[in-house]
Amino acid sequence: MKERNPLRDAVQIALSASVAATVTAPVALAADDDVAEQDTVTVTGSRIKRVDIETPLPVTTISREDIDSSGEISVAEVLRGSTFNSFGSFRQSSGSSAQSQSTVSLRGLGATRTLVLLDGRRIAGSPTFGSGSAQNLNTIPLAAVERIEVLRDGASAVYGSDAIGGVVNVILRKDYEGVNLAAGIGRPTSEGGDEENFSITAGVSSGKGNITFSLDHAAQDIIFNADRDFSDVGLSSFGFPGTMWIDGVGRVSDPRCPSGIDTDGDGVGDEPDPNAGTDANGVDLGSSVLRDTRCRYNYAGVSANEASIERDSFFVNSNYEINDSVSFFARGIVSRTESFGRYAPTPVVGGNPFAPTMSADNPNNPTRPGALLLADFPGFDQGQFGVFPAGATDFSQWDTDGDGAADIDCGANPDGACEITSIWYRNVPGGFRDSLVENVMIDGLVGLQGSNDWFGGSDWEVGLQHSSQTNADTTRGLVITPILQESIDSGAFDIFAVNGPTDPNVAQQSIHEGFHNEETRIIAADGAISFDVAQMANGSVPIAVGFDYRDEKFSQDYDGLQNAGAVTGSAGGEDITGARAAYAVYGEVAIPVLDNLEVDLKIRRDHYNDFGNATTPQLSI
Repeated sequence: MKERNPLRDAVQIALSASVAATVTAPVALAADDDVAEQDTVTVTGSRIKRVDIETPLPVTTISREDIDSSGEISVAEVLRGSTFNSFGSFRQSSGSSAQSQSTVSLRGLGATRTLVLLDGRRIAGSPTFGSGSAQNLNTIPLAAVERIEVLRDGASAVYGSDAIGGVVNVILRKDYEGVNLAAGIGRPTSEGGDEENFSITAGVSSGKGNITFSLDHAAQDIIFNADRDFSDVGLSSFGFPGTMWIDGVGRVSDPRCPSGIDTDGDGVGDEPDPNAGTDANGVDLGSSVLRDTRCRYNYAGVSANEASIERDSFFVNSNYEINDSVSFFARGIVSRTESFGRYAPTPVVGGNPFAPTMSADNPNNPTRPGALLLADFPGFDQGQFGVFPAGATDFSQWDTDGDGAADIDCGANPDGACEITSIWYRNVPGGFRDSLVENVMIDGLVGLQGSNDWFGGSDWEVGLQHSSQTNADTTRGLVITPILQESIDSGAFDIFAVNGPTDPNVAQQSIHEGFHNEETRIIAADGAISFDVAQMANGSVPIAVGFDYRDEKFSQDYDGLQNAGAVTGSAGGEDITGARAAYAVYGEVAIPVLDNLEVDLKIRRDHYNDFGNATTPQLSI
């Protein structure tokens, strides 16, 4: 639970200079002139500019005041607690290439069907999610946000097919005057997750235009699973000590695996005992527990739940009045997000694509008579699945079915040892899997907008945009499977610590630091015009038509070993490069049927050079 810190509310240091001017208008020369001209606005989900912002669309607005009072430090956190996000969203979950990412899902349809816009325009999507099909909210600087409009309805006929779940339109600050400094800290009641943020926002205006900019820094510390009661235990089949498969016998746990703590009173340990210490060979027993014939590892004891995240961003927004009917506008954002996450040491998989094995004549084979003496692991819970007959002295004499005879009896093999055909093992000697992820978003927009007498009076706008996002992921502690198997076969790597503690230097020889780079990029152009086509008894009939064009590119590359499938501990992947072009034209008309009833008709025609065509109509009342 997050504890409200007074600095979150009180340290809002505002040095603002507001300019207010009172102008006495000339005496009206005609009765019609005393009606002040009102600005028109465009509401999310519609391309029509209106004086009356009420539309048939279900739009929720989160104001700047709402954002400030929430105490949150990111757009993702502001949206995550909203009712329209009732089906949840992705947060910066530790231990993956997406650990620095946060998304929003409207109406439970998923992040790839929820469109996120900046000032009504697309930005490059995160390359981590479906080749850029979802946007990373953590790249948007919160200090630059004026308000957030959420359309809780599909808008494919306006923005395209990926808006079927709804639209989140982040409106950025413009025409700001003065200087505002803000800082805050947050301290949860539990360990981890400390927050801090600092921002400066400033703007200056002239008679012709305005320039607004902001610098924003925000950070949140890592949260470990062990520091939360609901996540401090999570058992994996891949343990340390490990579990082996012996043909003719089945799955057999390393006998040093401790029985753990019985928390539910059924006589069987179900949680590791952190005070279990080490065995005679120096094997740490505090993170493992014997359950269901497997030595299971408590990965939650060392892994993180939420990755740390640190964001620095710069934003600038400007406009300039060229003449009475045409204005120039430009916007730029540079945002860098860095995240650190931790996974438990790499599990060496028993099964496809890699199952480490051990031959019967391996000097480190634990089934060799005399290799593991019962005196070295007195805490082994025999009663769970098998016993040692009277007089038994070592692990090879284990009777798993209770018939009085040793089952791990491979006398036909050298030294009486059994061949181990697969091993479930956690590479604890190799260290944690630590991930460092860096995201960079660069977005630039220029355009012209204006009003003129075309079609009896119209508003128009054209824009040109370049937007890109990169994701660089470096993960330590992965395992190169061929090297691990070679070190087992040669006897250099004593994976079961039969002959003493595992040499960490040998374990490190199979460790790999992998990298994974991704990028999405769009170059876009768009234009729209809106005007009234008719006058009805209940008001005018406005129409909007427009086009947009996008040139999209996606690429990803992995290091050579991950590309070749020679590494375990990460999903890996193939090097991919792809591109496509998308064109669209659209139209919209609003018909005032009654004073309080409006019918909106929309249609959009998309063409993709790699897919084909799509036509999307929509009717709103």
